[in-house]
Amino acid sequence: MTTLVEHFNGLLRAELAARGRRTALIGQNVSTGSNLSGLTRGFDKLPSCTVLNTPNCENVLVGAGIGLMLGGVDAVVALKQQDFLLLGLDHLVNTLNALRHRPPAAALAVLSIAVDNGWEGPQSSLIDPDGFCSFARISGFCVSNAADAALVATRHFFAPGAKLVTVSQRLFRTQVDPAGSVRVVDAAGDWLGHRDGDDATIVACGFALPEAMALATALEARGLRAGVLQRVNVSARDFAPAVAAAARTGRVAIVDDTKSVNRASLHLTAALRRDVPGIRLVEIVRDPWRDELSAPVADSLPIDAAALARAWGLDDAQ
Repeated sequence: MTTLVEHFNGLLRAELAARGRRTALIGQNVSTGSNLSGLTRGFDKLPSCTVLNTPNCENVLVGAGIGLMLGGVDAVVALKQQDFLLLGLDHLVNTLNALRHRPPAAALAVLSIAVDNGWEGPQSSLIDPDGFCSFARISGFCVSNAADAALVATRHFFAPGAKLVTVSQRLFRTQVDPAGSVRVVDAAGDWLGHRDGDDATIVACGFALPEAMALATALEARGLRAGVLQRVNVSARDFAPAVAAAARTGRVAIVDDTKSVNRASLHLTAALRRDVPGIRLVEIVRDPWRDELSAPVADSLPIDAAALARAWGLDDAQ
């Protein structure tokens, strides 16, 4: 067993070593101090990786990352808090848009941390990979467990083109089992299947897999076997895995812990209501409109399996 941050860091370093391509890692404290809580530790020991510790200049960092990508050098731009990426949004939106006609010569991974485990100052409240990816029209991957860490590291992180990869700080120190049995359920590698079930379907979005798995366990105690799917890519436009599962079970709970007004799971909700007649669908999400918008989110979402069963019309489920 190892922690999530150790596991993801090890996967990225192994991938870098195996590929041997020229790669640049840039950001504040990426090879000094805490190494972003261990997320970027050891990159400077790899012969093919050039590491540069920089001041807080996120607009420059994102622009430099795009330039490196255009020059054929894989680039990783690492940010301690997702809030800081706002300073690089112009490059993510306008610079990338001006370059869409040019096939990417290398990879650009913007690696950010979602501060979702408590107060760390006024610039620690943004947990919205959905919004960034919508603005920039790029793929975005949320890392919260051993399976999605492996999928992102080996398949998406160093794929050509720009993408946003966000890791949950709340889950950094959780113990993960790299040997767990999880399957990729679509050709694009945007969805993971964590559990099978014919009575209901639970879809985890953002960093909500722990809550989704806990809900499945609580439902099983009531006699309901629920399957659990995870949408790893917030920009995934193919909802076939969720639609197929929902058509089979007729009952769906979408669990989304991002702090976004226009969360990506809204598109999933619309697709399910359109494509699965008679579906019983319940959303378990945060309230992004609450007054204390600058405050951090709670560590977890409230889960009420009994209330969910009632919403599905199963008052006496055992």
